[in-house]
Amino acid sequence: MENDDEDSSSVESRTTRKNSSKVWNFFQKVIDDGKQKAKCKRCDQLYVSSGTTNLKRHLESICPFRSGEDVVEFDRYVFREKVAKATIRHNYPFNFVEHEGIREVFSCLNPKAQHLSQNTSKSDVLMIYEREKAKLREMLESVCSRTCLTSDVSGCECLCV
Repeated sequence: MENDDEDSSSVESRTTRKNSSKVWNFFQKVIDDGKQKAKCKRCDQLYVSSGTTNLKRHLESICPFRSGEDVVEFDRYVFREKVAKATIRHNYPFNFVEHEGIREVFSCLNPKAQHLSQNTSKSDVLMIYEREKAKLREMLESVCSRTCLTSDVSGCECLCV
């Protein structure tokens, strides 16, 4: 009877250690064949999760761009602005962001990024247009002399002035 009390108290005194290593920012604990393993969040490679040395080695050799200070915070607003500017610069259609190939590229760069829709792309392009139009208007208003704008739009399918 006394032995049972000692066993239960020793079991209760054991606590699970918190994952204090920074390695766990890049790995997820999963169960594989009844055993606990660590899965790389970037390349989905499975490793034994009993220690962190092999996980650190993986980050340094196979996924070096994901270790330490190399991790760049993803800003979805900057991402959307860059996509909108590329759409404008290369005269892509708004539904360009819905193409399967470009979605695969975006997912590869950041798996957590939400896919953009055609409507989002259009609103982002129009937002940039309105912002640039306001800048131009402000610049032209600050000019003391007269300004004459001439445009040849015969070959242009769409023009915003």
